[in-house]
Formats: sequence, C-alpha cells, structure tokens
Amino acid sequence: MGTEICRNMGTDGTFTFCRCGEIGVIPVCPQFPRPPLATMYPKTNWETSFKKMGELASTPFDWSAQVKALKEPTLLVFADADAVRAEHIVEFYKALGGAQRDAGLDGSMRSTAQLAILPGTTHYNIIASPSLAVVIGEFLGPAQSLP
Repeated sequence: MGTEICRNMGTDGTFTFCRCGEIGVIPVCPQFPRPPLATMYPKTNWETSFKKMGELASTPFDWSAQVKALKEPTLLVFADADAVRAEHIVEFYKALGGAQRDAGLDGSMRSTAQLAILPGTTHYNIIASPSLAVVIGEFLGPAQSLP
C-alpha cells in the first residue's frame, strides 16, 4: 500500500511528493523519522491532510495589493530556519515599506513595518521561543495602566 506523505519544498515554493508505506493509520516513510504528530494524533488521516496541504501550497495567490494597502504598524516575525523563503520575507517586508532606505541618523525615516528573524527557531517551534514574546512586547511598547 503506497501513500503520498513526504514533501519536499523546492526553491520555487513548489511541493513534490514521494511514495511511502503505511502501517495502520500512521504514515511511515523511510526518508524521515516517525513524526511526533503521528503518535499524538493516531486517528488523523495523514494521507488526506498532506494531499490537502500540497493542493493548498500549489494554488497560486497574490496578496501583494492588500499588503501594500496596509497602513497600520506591522510586525513580521520569521524563524531563521523558516519554511518561508528569505526572498519572500524580504519581498513582503518591502511591500510594507521596509528596507527602502536608511532610516536616518535619528530614525525618523524608518518604516512603520518591522522585521524580526528569531535565531535558533523554525517555522514550527517559533511560537515557543521566549524571544517571540520579547520582540512582540517591544513592538507593542510599554504597557499602559488602566485608570
């Protein structure tokens, strides 16, 4: 019995799948160790989940006009080992007005967008990084006391 569960993201953002074996409801592939999620959620249909993720990832979309229209201060946070390509991160940041020029000696020409790349994190564990709370706290500014 073959099932498509292994994914490789190409440099152009496309996904390719390889044929792997299946034991019960837990997908197994000799190229990768048994994923923790398969143990945590043994009733999940991983074949269907990965097929849907592959379909979603291969569906073209372009939010650049909506991103450029944002006027609110925006913080982009990525991992240094993120699934999002570095070129896309920079493109996204530039669409928000970042990385266009030097902010000036006093910082007055700084964009309202900020970019943080957290060291020692991945796309999957960044949420657990203590650095994330620090970066978000600095972006939001000092807490305001209630009257």
